[in-house]
Amino acid sequence: MAERSLDQLNHFVYSYKTRYVSTFRVGKEFECRSHKDCHHRIKLITHQAGEVGEKYQVLQKGEHTGTVVNLTTKGISLILKPEVDALLKLGMTAGRVRNMLLFEYLRDPAMPALVPETKKMENRKAYLKRLAGDGREISKFVALTNWTAGKLCQGRVEFYRVDETNGADMNELIVLD
Repeated sequence: MAERSLDQLNHFVYSYKTRYVSTFRVGKEFECRSHKDCHHRIKLITHQAGEVGEKYQVLQKGEHTGTVVNLTTKGISLILKPEVDALLKLGMTAGRVRNMLLFEYLRDPAMPALVPETKKMENRKAYLKRLAGDGREISKFVALTNWTAGKLCQGRVEFYRVDETNGADMNELIVLD
């Protein structure tokens, strides 16, 4: 949550530098990328707040020094990335996700500019599918026939001969009628 709000702290671009854990705190440190050789750092410290959940503390260290570097941020904004990921994992198309986000943030003047293009979301969806790894990719006809060999039934009679106590076996069968 705090990392997503980091983009709205000021108009500078920060990148993740390190993570540290102590007895009572967990924190992350970010460094400024908007200036060449900049010594400005931001620490986000997470505090457990009991039933309320978590509280965040923002600490800033150093001054912005060096020449200004014009950076363009790449990819999907950190503010929207968790929401985009959740919608794409549900199986929604990239165009539909984009339309939903544009409609949702219609009244907020800054947010529609952060909504990613359809192509970025299609690439993100492909990346998420690759990460999941539980999908089955069949790229050759031989692999398809090997996969279906034990699952084919020539008719309904053969299908109903399968033991009904294990419904998962029946769900995996392919009936050719």
